[in-house]
Amino acid sequence: MHRAEYRARCAGFTLVEVLVALAVVALAVTTILVSMMRQIEGTTYLRQKMLAHWVAENQLELALLKNAHNNQLPQDTQTGNVEMAGSTWYWRAEPKRTAVQGFIQLEISVFASEEKNTSALATLSAVLDQAHQ
Repeated sequence: MHRAEYRARCAGFTLVEVLVALAVVALAVTTILVSMMRQIEGTTYLRQKMLAHWVAENQLELALLKNAHNNQLPQDTQTGNVEMAGSTWYWRAEPKRTAVQGFIQLEISVFASEEKNTSALATLSAVLDQAHQ
C-alpha cells in the first residue's frame, strides 16, 4: 500500500477539530436560545401592554358615558381595579384642569400592580366638558 493510499483511507477529523466544531455549534445554539427567550419576554410584555390599554379604554368609555349622562365633571382622582384575562389591573383616573372653563382633561393610567413606584403600562387622555347638553 502506498503512502498516498494510506492517507486517503485514514483521512478524517482530528479530535481537536471535532472539539472546535462542537464549541462553535454550542455557541450558536446558546445564542439562538437567548434570542428566543428575549422574544418570548417581549411578547409577554406586549400582551400586558395591550390588555392594559383595553382596561384604560374601558375606563375612559365609562367616564365618557357617565359625563354624557349627568353632565358633570369628575373633581377628584379615582382609583380601582378590574379583572381582565385572568389578571387584576389597577387603574387611576386623574382629572386635570384646562385653560377653558367647563372642560377637563381626564387621564387614565393602568398598572399591573398596586405598588406606588411602578410605571403605568398604558395611559389614555380625553377631554370632558359640561357643554354638551
